[in-house]
Order: sequence, then C-alpha cells, then structure tokens
Amino acid sequence: MNVKNTLRITVLLTSVCFVSPLFADSIQVNYGQGTYERVSSHSESMANSTLAMDGYFDSWLENPAMISRSGFGLLLPSLTLSIHQPSTLFADEDNNGKYDLSEAYGSSGSERKNAIDEVISPLFDGTSSDILTAQTTLGIKGRNLATAFELQQKLYTDAFFSQGSQSDLFGVTTAVGTMGYGFYLIPDFMQVGVSARAIYTIVSTGISYDTVLDYVSDNNHDDIEERTLMGTPVAYGYAFPFSIGANVMPFSGFTVSAVANNIHGKYTYKLADSYQTVYDEWTPDDTMFAEDSSYYHRSISSNEITYTPDIGLDLGASWDLTSVYKDLHPLFTLEVEDVLGYTYDEDEGLIQKETDYYSAENIMKRITLGAQIEVLKVIQLRGGVAENYWSAGGGIDVFSLLHLDVAYTSDGRYEEYGIDPEDSLTVKFSLISK
Repeated sequence: MNVKNTLRITVLLTSVCFVSPLFADSIQVNYGQGTYERVSSHSESMANSTLAMDGYFDSWLENPAMISRSGFGLLLPSLTLSIHQPSTLFADEDNNGKYDLSEAYGSSGSERKNAIDEVISPLFDGTSSDILTAQTTLGIKGRNLATAFELQQKLYTDAFFSQGSQSDLFGVTTAVGTMGYGFYLIPDFMQVGVSARAIYTIVSTGISYDTVLDYVSDNNHDDIEERTLMGTPVAYGYAFPFSIGANVMPFSGFTVSAVANNIHGKYTYKLADSYQTVYDEWTPDDTMFAEDSSYYHRSISSNEITYTPDIGLDLGASWDLTSVYKDLHPLFTLEVEDVLGYTYDEDEGLIQKETDYYSAENIMKRITLGAQIEVLKVIQLRGGVAENYWSAGGGIDVFSLLHLDVAYTSDGRYEEYGIDPEDSLTVKFSLISK
C-alpha cells in the first residue's frame, strides 16, 4: 500500500479516535488504559532514556527537577501523532492479491468495505493493543515555575485477549493540567523539583470490529453523532498524582537524575450510560440533543471504582560533550526504568511488583541507552537501544520557531509474555520551544 493510502487510513482511524469515547456495544472498561502516559517524540527516538536530558520544553514534564535548568520556554502549541504498527499500514500487499485502496476508495458498498477491511484488519489481530495516539500540548516555563495543559486521544484494542473480528476497539480521552516548581538546592551541583497533575479522563467501552469497519467505510453516517453520543456507556474519572525529581551534576556536562512518579496516583471512576450523561454533569442547563430523542437516556452509577497505578522510581544519566566536540553537540543518555521494582500498597506498604519484568533479575531489560548529535543547532539525529528494542529519529529547527521531530521504534521486549513485537512511528510539530 502506498503512502497516500496510508494517510487515508490514518485520517480514518484518527476520526474514529475522536469519536471512539462516544460509542460502544457493551459495558467493558479497561481502567488501566485510562491512566495517563504522555507521548514524547525525542524521548522515543532515544529509547526513552531522556530522564537526565534537558533542551526540550517537555523535559520538565518527565523530570520536574529540569525546570530550573534553563530559562524561559513557551510552547504554542505542539501537536504529536503516534501510529503503532505502521509496518502493517505501509506493507505492499498488492502483489498478494489484496485490494488497492486507492482504486476502491472512490467506489461504494461492498467493494470499499472489503478494501478497507484488508487494510485495517491486521491492526485487530496479533497481540499488540495500541493503535494510535494524538496529543496536543500548550505550556509556559520560567526560571522556577512551569505549567502545561495537554489533551490526548488514545485508540487501542483488546486483540491480546480476543483476536480477529472479535476484537473490540476502545478510546480514551484525557485532559491534563500540570504545574511544577524547581530550584537549585545546591548551586551548580544539585537541583530538585516537584510537579502535580490534575487529570480528567473518559474511557469508552468496547466497539466491535464490525462497527468500526461500517463507520470508516460508509460516507453516509446520518444520525451517527446523535446515536453514538447518547448510546455509549463510558467510565469517567479523575486523579491528582505528583512526581518528585532530583538532579546531581558532579562535573561539567554530566547529570545523574532520579524521579519518583505516580505518587498518590489513584484514579476514581464512575460509570455512565453515555457520553451525553457526562456532558450533562458539566453543563446541567444545556444538552447536546433533545430529551425526546429516541436515543436519550440518563443514568450514572452511584458506586465509585478506583484504580491505582504503581509508583515507580526511575534513574537516569546524561553526558553532554559539547565542550569537547562543539560542532556536533554529542549527548549520551542512560535510564533505568523502575530501578527498585517495588510499589506502595496502602495496606501492605512497600511490596514487590507482581510482573517478572520488574524483578531484580530482569533489571538489564529495563536499561536503555540513547545518543544525540546536533549539527549547527538546526538538525538533530538520535538513536537508542535496549534489550530487544531499538529506536531512531531526528529533528529539524526552522529559524528557532518551527520544530519537527520524527521517531521510529521497534519493541520486542515483551515477547516472552506473549506479546508480539511492535513498531511505532511518532511525528511532532511545535512552535517556539522544542
């Protein structure tokens, strides 16, 4: 399939991403998918080893101790799109008797449906779950204070548990406000910082594959908006997690960082019978559609459901050799994800995480390495490696106002747990700050 076809399918899936929290077939919610995980293109291109790396506006969103590292920053805004399993969409299937979407797209009926089915059905097979994430970020940062607002839409499937046409599609809509404060505890040697997030999230129930296929292959949606907004069970909730970070700079250009995240990260959800119901909770004097609509019904569960993600302690290091190689600005990074492998339980205190991946014996699997060079402060080239994982990417700055980043990753770290290797392609566009 050529690039034009891929872009068409991406647009179609993105349209589903923005309405997926609004329609579903049954009550089925994965609360763990509702927890917020932001997307960072430069971090992904360096194998997520950027905990101790500065130079990007969102560095402080990963490590709040970075707030005092640099001066003023303004993001107006950044737009990020991450496509999982792009190798599936870019595969040339014409020689295998598959449909050519560019020829079938202008047709109608079963021909179009079959063509689109051939393209998107692999996304619902196998064991990978993530499909697409769209994220926008606005923010401002001073010497010690920083704030940001983010809106994220995520699309995923339950293909790991039910493959093929039985897979369901899920959507998560998340709004996040973050405030941070950082300062030098010891001048030129140690920085500390703290950030707090207010998170509001809506997690949709499952949408069958057949419903998705009907939606993306039919131009005549008629009452699709009304039907989906008013007939979709959802879970909506909130959380107020915070993070604490510290940097130590033992000598020029070298930084060691530690960040404790998801502290007090409990999510509290309620179940509602439709997105319309959630809207009514926020705007009681207004409604999207007339109450005499055949789709209208309103019910909210009085029971609260809680989900608490694990607390993590990540370690990182970076070595900036710009003073030695001024023309290339080389930077090397290292990160250890959740170095202790413990989490906090309100009843039992510190406990070992259940997944073997976080055991002390598997700590080597959680170590990632990255590198970046920057030519003339305009072009950045990046790469990263870990066990059964590699990534590559780059960026370009135009007059220090426009910034474009691209990252590609190939992740096979979870094969032993029954999850197929997965690749992803992330593109980010930002104004003013990187």
